[in-house]
Amino acid sequence: MFSLFNLCFILSFCFLTSTKSDFVDLPVSQLCLGCICGIISDCNTRIQCEGDACGPFRFNLEYWIEAGNLTINNYSPTSYDSFLRCSKEFICSVHTVQEYMKKHKKDCNGDGKINCEDFVAIHLFGPDKCTGNWSEVYKHRFDLCKRRRFN
Repeated sequence: MFSLFNLCFILSFCFLTSTKSDFVDLPVSQLCLGCICGIISDCNTRIQCEGDACGPFRFNLEYWIEAGNLTINNYSPTSYDSFLRCSKEFICSVHTVQEYMKKHKKDCNGDGKINCEDFVAIHLFGPDKCTGNWSEVYKHRFDLCKRRRFN
């Protein structure tokens, strides 16, 4: 499911974000980020765009804008090219997901906790529709990921 190339990217991200800081708010755990990109694209870092969804996390322009228009190498935050570059670059796309979740984190399934299941639902369906039912494909992929990563 994951290639060696993808695993190297994920491990480098884990290393870069493994230190705790009072100044860093990372609502989505590294394990959960792995589930999100695994469910959505098999963490394929070579994926381009399909329709309006781009990169290994398959987010669109509106998602990127809501997350704060993160850029690479000081490209213009208003440039569509900056969106494309960030969505396809693993570290920038991870930070985009984190920033989006900071703004939209909520308990989607009503279990009284905000956890990975909620973050996956928000990523897949948006914060306003995250309480709905998951397709069998997404549910199956999440259950597999949960068993591998959280047990």
